[in-house]
Amino acid sequence: MKIREILSAVLIGFCALSFSGCGNEEEIQKLIDSGIKQHSAGSEVEAINSFNAAIKLDPENAVAWANVGNVYNALGNYDKAIDALNKSVELNSQNAFAWVCLGSSYNSKDNFDKAIECFNRAIKIGDLSNSERSSALAGLGVAYANKDDLARGLEYLNQATELDPRNEYAWENIEIVKKNLEKAESN
Repeated sequence: MKIREILSAVLIGFCALSFSGCGNEEEIQKLIDSGIKQHSAGSEVEAINSFNAAIKLDPENAVAWANVGNVYNALGNYDKAIDALNKSVELNSQNAFAWVCLGSSYNSKDNFDKAIECFNRAIKIGDLSNSERSSALAGLGVAYANKDDLARGLEYLNQATELDPRNEYAWENIEIVKKNLEKAESN
């Protein structure tokens, strides 16, 4: 009789832990979704707070780390962005979004070799959408162009627009690279 009571108590405890974990996962997802909406609405401080709350509940959540890094990137706080994004890719090396954001941070800090490395890591991930692959290619193109490899940069930027014709970042940079190529050819 005692063994049954012990087993029952253990099972009840296990079930309670399982359900509390599920609630925690739901809460984390709500916080991440809220942070994404807040960031889209331009409420970066609120977005950071939401992502940090998710991280507090689950410090191993690569998605929350990637998103808080993305917001820091948008705010121009590239050191904090790089720290958060490195944590994200450490937790999940297959997170293409985190690699693209990390590459963007390195591009912004003029560390083009690191940016190229990150964008290439993102591109090697097999399950990218055309939009994600286009973003990685555009970032790669900008990094090469900034390293004065204008032709290679233009090649990647053109590939980006072929995959996603709505990629404004790629189109804007194509124009810049073309002008720089014309200047280089005229000299």
